[in-house]
Amino acid sequence: MLNGKHVLVEKPLALSVSDGEALVKIAKDQKRILMVGHVYLYHPAVQKMKSYIKNKELEDLYYLYSVRTGLGPIRRDTNAMWDLAPHDMSIYLHLLDQMPKNVSARGASYLQNGIEDVVLLSIEFSRKIMGYIHVSWLDAYKVRKLTIVSKGKMIVFDDTNSNEKLKIFDQGVAMREPSTYGEFLLQVRTGDIYIPKIESTEPLRNQCMDFIECIEKNVNPIANGEEGVKTVKVLEAAQRSLEKGGASISVQS
Repeated sequence: MLNGKHVLVEKPLALSVSDGEALVKIAKDQKRILMVGHVYLYHPAVQKMKSYIKNKELEDLYYLYSVRTGLGPIRRDTNAMWDLAPHDMSIYLHLLDQMPKNVSARGASYLQNGIEDVVLLSIEFSRKIMGYIHVSWLDAYKVRKLTIVSKGKMIVFDDTNSNEKLKIFDQGVAMREPSTYGEFLLQVRTGDIYIPKIESTEPLRNQCMDFIECIEKNVNPIANGEEGVKTVKVLEAAQRSLEKGGASISVQS
């Protein structure tokens, strides 16, 4: 950027908030485009979920949880959280359009001392919305799945399913006045399962095209530097939690 180049950085933007904020400042000072490789923000299924939330087709969100596991590849320069969780964390921040209040993380190092192969994150947002992320290099199955649970509907995004990436479950738990003695007030409500049509465009191509268009039009990308810093803020807090054995750590706003 100091040499006049627009920059697309692979995720995460940086390994510390201070470094990320420094990059954002340089981009602004040099009037350059700074973009982060949060490729899932350009996934048609994630964009569809965002539209459901924005249009209030999903109301009263309860919690989100994601699983990103597989057998390898094993890295030596970072742990499984910094390797895999940036994807899910960037999706959470994009969908909810808010920063979490605090985060806690616990992990274990089985193959290399001091490098966690398995990490579980618990993230608390406002309005009692919770997020959970499970990442692992040591798992029999390659899983790339995210679930959103709300009051009336649930959405499952399965990126390993080539034909049914997104499923919407019209079901939940309803409060009803009892009509007979002993009838439960809380009753499970089941409905249809809807599989929306998802565009077959390649997320990486969408990301690259957005980068080019932002350069041509001098506009901010979806996965801009500021969004990249937000993800690093959560991961930096989660790293401190890991080092403190899972203690709850406040996240910078």
